[in-house]
Amino acid sequence: MGINLSTTIVLDGRDVVFYRSPCRSMSRFHVRDTFAIHDKSVFVLAGFVIEGEIAAGMSVQTPFNPTVMVTAKIDQVQHLHQPDGDIVCLCIRCANPQETALWEALKIKDRTIDLIQAP
Repeated sequence: MGINLSTTIVLDGRDVVFYRSPCRSMSRFHVRDTFAIHDKSVFVLAGFVIEGEIAAGMSVQTPFNPTVMVTAKIDQVQHLHQPDGDIVCLCIRCANPQETALWEALKIKDRTIDLIQAP
């Protein structure tokens, strides 16, 4: 088992964890699109499950740069049924507008991300 080094940054009382080495991947998710619901302080990753199962309480893990990972807890999982196929929405509750802006700046659209069991 490897060692996971991390740095925690506190944004208005909420921890945002940056991992320096990968955690064990539990599931994989392809993000088709992302959007913020500003009046509810939620950032949404919309797409489909590639591998494994996804549930609220798991954590989204995506690269911030080549050596640092950003991780956040999934608050809700929503399923949208559309004529061209179902879409899964992973909802991340943000503590403030700066956290939402951070997620928007990551430009996760059209990427596959890892989801891990929350520690």
